[in-house]
Amino acid sequence: RLTTFVFGDQRAAEKAIKAVCLHRPLTFPYVHDLARLLKVLESNGVKIPKYMHEAAELTRFAVEFRSPGLSGPVTKREHCRAVRIANSVLRWANRQIERP
Repeated sequence: RLTTFVFGDQRAAEKAIKAVCLHRPLTFPYVHDLARLLKVLESNGVKIPKYMHEAAELTRFAVEFRSPGLSGPVTKREHCRAVRIANSVLRWANRQIERP
């Protein structure tokens, strides 16, 4: 099932955002809500590019994996979009961590 794969995409993006929080070092809530995690970074002066806000779309996959059936099956198109978004988040997070 694609739900398992998009859950992995969500988790990768979540861990990348939390890694930036740890690198800063910032306190962050133990949640899977990517929009909320990005807000923590923004409220602490980290500039978040517009495209990064797409990561919020991945939050539903964390919920769907844990509570199957809430939002229906994941389509191939949704999976491809999730992979693209997660990769963007990972690249951005790497750039944040590599900065002195």
